[in-house]
Amino acid sequence: MPMIEKPGAKALRRSVRIPKEIPIVLIGPDVRGREFVEQTKTVVLSRHGAGIVSKHKLGVEQELIIIQEQYNREAEIRVVGEIGSEDGLYTYGVTFLDPDIDFWGIGFGSATDAGTSDLSMAVQCNICGRREVIDLDGLESDVYAMHDGLLRDCKHCHRSTLWKRTPADAPDNVGTPEAVAVSAEPAPPLKHTPLP
Repeated sequence: MPMIEKPGAKALRRSVRIPKEIPIVLIGPDVRGREFVEQTKTVVLSRHGAGIVSKHKLGVEQELIIIQEQYNREAEIRVVGEIGSEDGLYTYGVTFLDPDIDFWGIGFGSATDAGTSDLSMAVQCNICGRREVIDLDGLESDVYAMHDGLLRDCKHCHRSTLWKRTPADAPDNVGTPEAVAVSAEPAPPLKHTPLP
């Protein structure tokens, strides 16, 4: 399944990507809450996650179990976002819940080895304006680069919302309660001036 990459995606990566198909088993609920067990495959690997294929519709932030039967390995993963779909199959970027796991047993070069650097990025909720600094792990950087944003759970909105890079002229108090309070304030009402 082809993966489209926007310019600048490499600059958002923490580790190199290896295009590789590995048979895996996915266990968990689909977006409607129906439990499934699916024999499927990866399309790309990274130290922090993978691009996986599934015939099931999955939700952002959803947690699943991934099993690599050949090496008797199991890990918990979180869906970062949909990368694409084709012929009834969906490709998702997933990240491991344990950032230190060596699930694939493959040596990955770091992003700095590949000429790119780690990325901590200030993002904000498009609904309430809450700001946070996040590290883009695994395929989160690819999903962000492809969709120019991430769906994340917002603690202020109490739901999944679209988060985008904080504008460069934003104040430095990103992620602080003050930033959330200021950014969530409604605009003052417009004054009505009667026409002559």
